[in-house]
Amino acid sequence: MPEFDGQAEWPQRSCEWVTGSGGEFVNRAANAIMKAIQEHAAGAPEGG
Repeated sequence: MPEFDGQAEWPQRSCEWVTGSGGEFVNRAANAIMKAIQEHAAGAPEGG
């Protein structure tokens, strides 16, 4: 089990960093995704 041999330490720290950011990290990622979708749609041909 990863928890018992130390393999879960870094993923756990990463999870704590993301969840401890008060949503800032997730909001930035969501905004970047929406921007990419909008930019892609703006360059897409009609009907596509």
